[in-house]
Amino acid sequence: MIDTDKYDNEGIELSDGGTICFPEDDGRIQRIDKDGNTMQTLHPEDTEWQEWYELFDTQKDLLAEVKRLREGRLDLINEVIRIINNKTGERVGADLHDYIIDRLVNE
Repeated sequence: MIDTDKYDNEGIELSDGGTICFPEDDGRIQRIDKDGNTMQTLHPEDTEWQEWYELFDTQKDLLAEVKRLREGRLDLINEVIRIINNKTGERVGADLHDYIIDRLVNE
């Protein structure tokens, strides 16, 4: 599962705890360590800058896809619960309903 918590208000969190920060108004992109120290700064004229800049477009696409998949999964879960209700003639209890959703959405 894609960990959307890796995309926060600062930028993209790296596995070492550092962050590639969102581009500044001047286009500058900084990589900071987990303690907030600047490790690297790239400017639009730098050769590696485009690669880092494209990460943020990819991030938007990934988050949109995760949202779409989660919504689709929730629709599927609700349909399964509706079928269970129809087959048994009884409504799935709220606790079981919440348990099913929690297990399927969060795994």
